[in-house]
Amino acid sequence: MGIGSWFAVLRSGLFLFCALVGSNIVAHAQADDLVAKGQYIFALAGGCACHTDPKGTPHAGARAFPIPFGTVYSTNITQDKETGLGAWTDRQIHDAMVNGVSRDGSKIWPVMPFEAYSGMAQEDLKALIAYLRTLKPVKKATPPLKTWVPFVRRLVTPVYLRIFGRFSSAPPLAPKSGIERGRYLADQVSLCGDCHTPRNSIGVPNRSLYLAGAGKKIGLLGNAVPNITPDKETGIRDWKREDIVELLRSAYDAFGDVLHKMLNKFEFGLKVLWDRDLVIKEIEAEDEGLRRLKGEIASARGSTYFARVQYGRAVDSALQQRSERYVAEIFEALRDVAVASRTNKPIGDKMILTAAFLVSRDKEQAFDSRVKEIGARYDNLSFKYTGPWPPYNFVNIRLKLERANAK
Repeated sequence: MGIGSWFAVLRSGLFLFCALVGSNIVAHAQADDLVAKGQYIFALAGGCACHTDPKGTPHAGARAFPIPFGTVYSTNITQDKETGLGAWTDRQIHDAMVNGVSRDGSKIWPVMPFEAYSGMAQEDLKALIAYLRTLKPVKKATPPLKTWVPFVRRLVTPVYLRIFGRFSSAPPLAPKSGIERGRYLADQVSLCGDCHTPRNSIGVPNRSLYLAGAGKKIGLLGNAVPNITPDKETGIRDWKREDIVELLRSAYDAFGDVLHKMLNKFEFGLKVLWDRDLVIKEIEAEDEGLRRLKGEIASARGSTYFARVQYGRAVDSALQQRSERYVAEIFEALRDVAVASRTNKPIGDKMILTAAFLVSRDKEQAFDSRVKEIGARYDNLSFKYTGPWPPYNFVNIRLKLERANAK
């Protein structure tokens, strides 16, 4: 083979090598773009919040949803191969999301909004599945269905879907702009109707009241949900377009900030009560002046009004000081196991403290042990301890829509 032939082979080899490298780079870039788009869809879908227990690990499932026949729990959507989606194929995830069919072929409870997701564009669903593949594996099994009706899933789900189910045909591409884009996001991605449309006693949406809100008794998970239709009296008809945009943006920023700060933190409630009469006896035993006043009152034959007033003021002052001392000691003892605390005004004479404590997940056991230790120190105090709860007392979101007039 001549030297010219060798150069020809070399050029061909270099061309092939560059083509392979280039195609590999393009493939990686396309994959990154797909995941980024999937993350965007995931955010529009509310971060699939139904798959996060407020007290648990994000995306690991186990959030409880009441149904007429018991309680069903959301599933783990992380990439754990035993308890999550790690061993599922893309097609199996697709079928679960849009057809309501699990990996083993069983029907998924219609609590999962697969009817709405059936109308999600194929390009968006593909991107969403790509993003789900990036979720960190968390090993957490889904709690079993709680029900008092045997074979309820097998019997009820097919009948429910046959009567009330509304599936859609997924378009290849999503609408890009205008009202159609808004309708698509509201109905097939963000699922606004799932929360803002009232349901009857068996969970069927009242479609004649689409987006009209719901009271606590019929709202999702027992929460009141506002009317977001253009109704003038109860809806948002008088809202300006920019006000709606501002609300959505400020709410997203506010909630995003709060969720970041509250991640892996719980709230514990603590009430401390005392036996007031017992504490007064302890104070009298320690205070000679009080004992003297009490003796004068008991032995006096005439009016004891002024002595009683003086005694009462002295007792109230001593009780206040004692209460403040106990509260300070309790807070000091809990300082290193709590992130923050908030107090409310005690109710009645028996309560000296009612407070909420924000505790990190890794300090939960330490906090619990510390409260028990403190309770053992005081024979005259009783501790009522509740939690863990979502950190409601530590979330204060204010959404401002006022704008300064231009001058």
